[in-house]
Order: sequence, then structure tokens, then C-alpha cells
Amino acid sequence: MPEKAASRPWNLWSVASSSPFTSACLARTHGLRADSPGALYTAAAALSNLVSNVPAVMLLLPFAKFPQAGPVLALSSTLAGNLVIVGSIANIIVVELAARHGVKISWGCHARTGIPVTLLTLGFAWLVL
Repeated sequence: MPEKAASRPWNLWSVASSSPFTSACLARTHGLRADSPGALYTAAAALSNLVSNVPAVMLLLPFAKFPQAGPVLALSSTLAGNLVIVGSIANIIVVELAARHGVKISWGCHARTGIPVTLLTLGFAWLVL
């Protein structure tokens, strides 16, 4: 019988933060100061479109140390996820389901709506925050 692995508490962040990719990303921040709402808002919006919104939040969570960090991360990552198809898993699901029904949603077609909607909603949300 294989030896039982030592039980130790873990969570998704501990697994993600131990990966070499995550460590390299965090090490290359070169003084990124996401301890203010504006910096965190911008970083989450940009990163959401590179790695999708959920991984972006997980990567930025260690920087979220001010009282409004939760709403800032939630708003910016969710709204920014509409910019491009891979910005959110929901976009990918919709594109795949549409394709099954014969509707092709190209990157360009999505961008014609996604870009203006994302910029408007991000701007409005920033004003509300």
C-alpha cells in the first residue's frame, strides 16, 4: 500500500502561487504598487485579458490590501473580461455554444461590441467607485 501523504491544509491560492509561472510573473512586477485602487483597477483590467479574469484576480490578490480591494478587483476583472473572447470563460462558452448552433462569432465581431462596451463600463464603474 502506498504511504499516505502528509495531510496539510491547502487552498487554490497556495497551489497557484507555488507554480513557477506565477512566481515569475510576481517577481517581474518591478515595483508594481497595486496598493491603491487605481493601480489595482488598471492591473486587474489589463491582466484579465491576458490570462482571463479568474486567474488575474488570483495573481493580484496578494496586492489587494486596502479596504476597497474586493470591489475593485471584482468590478475591474469582471467588466474587463468582456474586451476579448478569452477575457472570460463565459465568453468562450457563449462562442462555443453559438458555433454549435451555426452562429460564428469571430474575434473581430466580438471586438466591435466588446471594446466599446468594456471601455464604457470600466469608465462608469471607476466613477462609481
